[in-house]
Amino acid sequence: VLDIPDGKAQEGIGIQQWGTNGATAQQWKVTEVSDGYYKIASVINEELVLTVKSNDSSNGSAIVLSKYTGADNQLFRFEEDGTGYYGITSKCSKNKSALDVYDWSTEYGGVINQWEYWGGDCQLWKAILVKEPQVTQTTTQITTPPTTQTTVTTTVTATTEPTFMYGDLNDDKIADLTDLTL
Repeated sequence: VLDIPDGKAQEGIGIQQWGTNGATAQQWKVTEVSDGYYKIASVINEELVLTVKSNDSSNGSAIVLSKYTGADNQLFRFEEDGTGYYGITSKCSKNKSALDVYDWSTEYGGVINQWEYWGGDCQLWKAILVKEPQVTQTTTQITTPPTTQTTVTTTVTATTEPTFMYGDLNDDKIADLTDLTL
């Protein structure tokens, strides 16, 4: 799972892989910006987004959190591979490089970087959509001369489904706990 080390969402921190645990350090808000490009923000601090540190297509460029500016190194496209998995390519590489688990690591703390996109398992991710909380507001106005009373009731229904991005490292086309990473 894409993970923020120790849950410390701060500018410049490198992104790592970790076992799925449902923590907010593994939850991301994906928002379309324009032309099929998305920003990927931490739910801990939505001002901080995934960023290609080098702002180019260099292999091995670190993926870090930084304050959103809208620059090309903060915009990503999801390239579907036909099996429900996605390569996440960067605009700054002209979609030639993607998020990658460095050196195919299967260890907790494996570094997430950018590498030329070739569709390998260390570059494939699955996004699980989590519905936004539903907010319902009802306004009731009761009129009894000489006063008017207005009652507003707001109900928020939140989902308990986790938000994860993970990969299928053992190539069984099922992303589950046996993958333990991404």
